[in-house]
Amino acid sequence: MNLSKLFSDLLGAGYGWTAKTPDQLLSLRKTSEKFRPLDRFFGLGLSVSTDQLLADGLTSGLIAELGNPAPFAVSSDAAGGYLIHDHWPPRPENAAEYVHLGPESFYVAREIQKHAEAFSEKTVLDLGCGSGILSFFASTSSTRVIGIDSSSRATTFARDTAAARGIQNIEFIHARIGSDAADAVVGSDFDLAAFNPPLGVPSGEDTRPHRDGGKLGIEVPLLFLDFAKRHLKPGGEAWFICGNPIVGGKPLFLAELKFRTEWELLESRCLDPYFNQSVARKHGYAEQSITRIELLLIKTRRR
Repeated sequence: MNLSKLFSDLLGAGYGWTAKTPDQLLSLRKTSEKFRPLDRFFGLGLSVSTDQLLADGLTSGLIAELGNPAPFAVSSDAAGGYLIHDHWPPRPENAAEYVHLGPESFYVAREIQKHAEAFSEKTVLDLGCGSGILSFFASTSSTRVIGIDSSSRATTFARDTAAARGIQNIEFIHARIGSDAADAVVGSDFDLAAFNPPLGVPSGEDTRPHRDGGKLGIEVPLLFLDFAKRHLKPGGEAWFICGNPIVGGKPLFLAELKFRTEWELLESRCLDPYFNQSVARKHGYAEQSITRIELLLIKTRRR
């Protein structure tokens, strides 16, 4: 698949679909006729006629290569390029290797863009990189970026995207955060770590690794933070998104963070005081005494 040609065609056609939450995507599919054929094809994963795609700016050669509907989604990353990821819901054969682009990642991405000087000439880890969004934002000012993900499809997609965009200071590694293999391939001299880890509170029937944050949704974010500690220099920083379940009036993630004395909390910003509230009701959070979940942007420094 010629991604360079695809990106060029999409740029010429003014394609600018942005990442959506799963509930938004399911809702938009019900009114898909309101969107351009390219949006339906690459954003919503729906079949569209070849004539419509040709009229909307895609070449016949690329249409023939892709098939119908497109086997992946394409979103604008607001940093001068496109990102390749999977449609929602995942195809059954891809569920365990889902290539995730969580819209919440844009909170961290915009923070990186806003404070580019903090990343200037730095080495950066992107943990659970998924589509590679944080890596691509960091790469514009950083010296070297390594993205790590447990999905081999994610690291392949991200590598291909980097090549198509001509970005040479990113390396994508297939490994699970917290595994010996991941520790072995990463040094201990990084300046910054950025991540949007799996942070969902799992229901009994949902075992998709890209969203399962462990019991109460904080175990995997804390695992990512512990991994960052092992690979950051003293004084290195971690910027990330996490859920903060409120149980008995106690903010669990922030309480756990206080126990980790090797970290100095620089900033805790509440982005959403009722994150995934509709999903919470379905997953029985009340039975776990969770009254609500805050979505936080955290910045910490390794002591």
